[in-house]
Amino acid sequence: MNEQAPDGFGVPSDEDTEVSRSAAARYGRRALMLGAAAAGAGITASLVAGVNPAEASSNAVLLGETNSATATTVVATNHGSGLEGTTSQSNRSGLEGVDTSASGGYGVQGTSENGTGVRGQTVAANRSGVEGVDKSTGGGYGTYGSSTNGTGVYGLTSATGQTGVQGVDKSTGGGYGVQGTSNHGTGAYGQTSADGKSGVEGVDTSTTGGYGVQGTSNHGTGAYGLTSAENRCGVEGVDTSKGGGYGTYGSSTNGTGTYGLTSANGKNGVEGVDTSKGGGYGTYGSSTNGTGTYGLTSATGKSGVKGVDTSKGGGYGVEGTSDNGTGVYGQSSVNGQSGVQGADTSTGGGYGAYGHSANGYGTYGHSTYGTGAYGQTSAAGKSGVQGVNTSAGGGYGVQGSSDNGTGVYGTTTTNDQSGVQGADTSKGGGYGVQGTSDNGTGAYGQTSATGKSGVQGVDTSLGGGYGVQGTSDNGTGVYGQTSVAGKSGVEGVDTSPEGGMGVYGSSQNGGIGVQGTSDTGVGVSATSTSGPALQVQGIANFSRSGSALVAGTVASPEVGVTVSGVPLTASSIILATPQVYVPEVGIAAVVPDVQSGSFTIYLTAAVSASVVVAWFVIG
Repeated sequence: MNEQAPDGFGVPSDEDTEVSRSAAARYGRRALMLGAAAAGAGITASLVAGVNPAEASSNAVLLGETNSATATTVVATNHGSGLEGTTSQSNRSGLEGVDTSASGGYGVQGTSENGTGVRGQTVAANRSGVEGVDKSTGGGYGTYGSSTNGTGVYGLTSATGQTGVQGVDKSTGGGYGVQGTSNHGTGAYGQTSADGKSGVEGVDTSTTGGYGVQGTSNHGTGAYGLTSAENRCGVEGVDTSKGGGYGTYGSSTNGTGTYGLTSANGKNGVEGVDTSKGGGYGTYGSSTNGTGTYGLTSATGKSGVKGVDTSKGGGYGVEGTSDNGTGVYGQSSVNGQSGVQGADTSTGGGYGAYGHSANGYGTYGHSTYGTGAYGQTSAAGKSGVQGVNTSAGGGYGVQGSSDNGTGVYGTTTTNDQSGVQGADTSKGGGYGVQGTSDNGTGAYGQTSATGKSGVQGVDTSLGGGYGVQGTSDNGTGVYGQTSVAGKSGVEGVDTSPEGGMGVYGSSQNGGIGVQGTSDTGVGVSATSTSGPALQVQGIANFSRSGSALVAGTVASPEVGVTVSGVPLTASSIILATPQVYVPEVGIAAVVPDVQSGSFTIYLTAAVSASVVVAWFVIG
């Protein structure tokens, strides 16, 4: 539709106005012969503009006839109407003007110096005071109004529920009931001073649903709303449907459905408020193949999406749920930053990040090159990362797993603190730290500090317990190994003032309390600088000790016996003593044979009866 009137269709020219005024002054009140109107128009006047009144014919105007003139006919009066026409025939006009000019003029024109140019009035319901009908094939204007300094078309009503200006579109393809266009301003402008009313209001009464108000733009904003009142909206949409719809709905084929912008500190580009009693969503976003809600910020220390919980009972600033995936997922490509970060600023201490799961992972973190989950706290006695398991069957508060590395790794830079620390507070007693392995070591400790321990256990109980305890169903309870000469696989040190045991071993079922073995060295070494190096209470058994029988008889007296199968060295010392008393008979000598691993015990005299000799090898 054209945005301005075609040539010759607009405000009357100064020439036309001047002709009308001069004619009225010259002729005054011309006598007209008015009577009953013939069938058709009440009065039909054919006007030819632009002809000098001096050349006009002075013939009288005949009713019911076609009157021709070569100049403007002027009717002037000081009282009443200058010209009035009436008709009683349906669909006819009391006064009709027809323009047959080639360039187009005005069928009826009214001018006023201080009032209204053309005024129409009707008392019939559903009729118009002024009606214009466009029957052109190319399409024109049923009613057209223009103004140089004012309003082109102005409509006024004092009836409730009616319209000052109303446009109705009855086309089959659909058009516009009211359309406004502007080259430099606003196409359609509405204003109201009534509270709770709208400057522009659109109502959709279609059966399948349309748009109450629709705005489109090729290069700008489709619909624009502006307000200067606090806590009011530039654009407000209200949904009153029973099934629930959208107060404001935005969609886009290739861009953003709804876009909000603010330049005020502490305010929101888009804000949604839920006032339902059952609880709903302040802002809700959904997507079939993309992200439901997307937030972006370029300000340092700010959030792309931020949620704040101000409830008294405590809720969630941001909550994410998923039927088959991850509830909340965060990703970062910046070194030293976190995919998901939580900070606790409460005075009593809370959780920077808290995760809960009925059957899966309360909190799960993943990183390609960095740390999957990172927690930090500056409160004494609190945890950077804390996991709590409340399951009835028992689970893990924190669990770490690794395909090729360490499942859980902890470091500390503070003296006398632990890289990883476990505390058992159960009443029946459990494990502060427990490690299990299917094919390897259950708990492994390593240190590179001299004089320190790879694994250290400290018992602070009043009744006394075990600093380190090892148990095994089928193997060794505690096993120690060293590859350094002069060091011990297992070493125990007693620092008690009254003296205790550096290493203590006991056996309850006839086994060995402490056993030491060595392939080429000392199995067990005992050293003391001021006390006994070795103290034995009870029976002592030695593998290189025993007894030998000197089997002498009266018929064949014997002076000695040879013992075989005893490991000997050149420095071995063999002690022997008879176990019975034989007068004037003792041990004369013990002669070892190192190569054969044997030795011979000689008596001072041959005996004619059996004599048992005990022997003991040292070294």
